[in-house]
Amino acid sequence: MQSADILSLLLLIGASIYFIIGFFIHVGLSKKLLKTDRKPTISVLVAARNEEKNLATCLDCLGKQSYPADLLQIIVLNDRSTDATRQIILAYAERFPHFELIDITDDQNGLKGKMNVLSQGMDHAEGKIILITDADCRVPEGWVSEMATYFTENVGLVGGLTVIEEADKKSALFAHIQTIDSIFLQATASGTAGINLPVSVLGNNFGFRKSIYDQIGGFRNLGFSLTEDMALLNAIAGIKTYQIVYPLNRETMIQSLPLQHLREFIQQRKRWLYGGLVGASQWGRVLMSASLLIHLLIIVNLILFNFTSQVIWGLLFKMLIDFSLVWRILLKTGIVKLKKYLIIFELFYIIYTIILAIDMLFPGKILWKERSFKTKG
Repeated sequence: MQSADILSLLLLIGASIYFIIGFFIHVGLSKKLLKTDRKPTISVLVAARNEEKNLATCLDCLGKQSYPADLLQIIVLNDRSTDATRQIILAYAERFPHFELIDITDDQNGLKGKMNVLSQGMDHAEGKIILITDADCRVPEGWVSEMATYFTENVGLVGGLTVIEEADKKSALFAHIQTIDSIFLQATASGTAGINLPVSVLGNNFGFRKSIYDQIGGFRNLGFSLTEDMALLNAIAGIKTYQIVYPLNRETMIQSLPLQHLREFIQQRKRWLYGGLVGASQWGRVLMSASLLIHLLIIVNLILFNFTSQVIWGLLFKMLIDFSLVWRILLKTGIVKLKKYLIIFELFYIIYTIILAIDMLFPGKILWKERSFKTKG
């Protein structure tokens, strides 16, 4: 058997495994989630560092929440900002009695970045349920109310859907691709949670029980991670007592601003990849390995102009799973207009995955939010 035939066969086998995994993700997405009408006390944490351009919009949305204000605490954490971020937070704290400004002035307990900020913010959180969002996000009026409904007695962590807001016509295409990519990743996260094998959660739209956070010793006990959301999810999943659910619907859907440049996007995905690898479950590593393998085989076969029937079928299997997962969420959330970008997304997804794979061979630093983090050593 020639090397080209071997590569074709490997791609077909890899794509078949990818297809089977995708099938089980669809099964998880079909799981019906229970809801409750109880209204616990809730604390919302917002980390903000030099966010004067976006923060007011975020806080306006939080100020309009339909959830009872006497059960709601909004904690906005000023992470050593050098712009007008602190003044904006202070103005809202004076306007709304349930808003609080907390200044973060140093790193504590070996933690850095957002993980350090949230850890210190948790010291002030009084709610039984903690919700997290970012300073550049817009949450719907019923966001807190809807997220609360998923905290039935046996649920410990709830994820919510994030889509990318179209900032301007100039960056519209890149924003749409980012939205589709984000939806695909979140469909995977939601589906795996649905089969009780959670692998990830998006850190700008999720919540958890404070009692569980205290039980695991908080971020201080977990130690520093580039992805504090993943570290917390893995710790909660390890307890086995509570379920993790990830509803993807319009009621929990928030909007985040798009990254403006490809370099920023790659840096973000690098942070997610390296952070996810640390402490990832065996199932999570299987998913990452399967994705990396199929993309690598696709690139190698294309470079060698190896267009056998096995290669064609392999590509079709992969695209069928990717498109079906994205299409399912587009239909559910009513943003089907993005369907015309699916082919462009698929090409983009293959290319950036290979870029990340190559980058892993030469670990260095990740630049994020004006800070530098080592990926190794």
